[in-house]
Amino acid sequence: MPELVVKVLDYDTGKGLFGVLVALDSYVTGTDHTGIARIVVPAGRYTLRIRSPFYEPVTEDINITRDMTITVKLRKLHL
Repeated sequence: MPELVVKVLDYDTGKGLFGVLVALDSYVTGTDHTGIARIVVPAGRYTLRIRSPFYEPVTEDINITRDMTITVKLRKLHL
């Protein structure tokens, strides 16, 4: 089965964000201290959702056919 690696960075600093929720439909995990989350799933179409307090959420439809790495830069919310 393919592995999706999601690298979540702060848009302004470029630093990895810890503890960010990464969901690929019903598969859910969080980022480690370097901002990386890994999910192994069957090949197919999924909706990727990335959520973290104080950051704008990201939603993207993706098609996974092989191992993939995606880098996502989150923008801080202006509260």
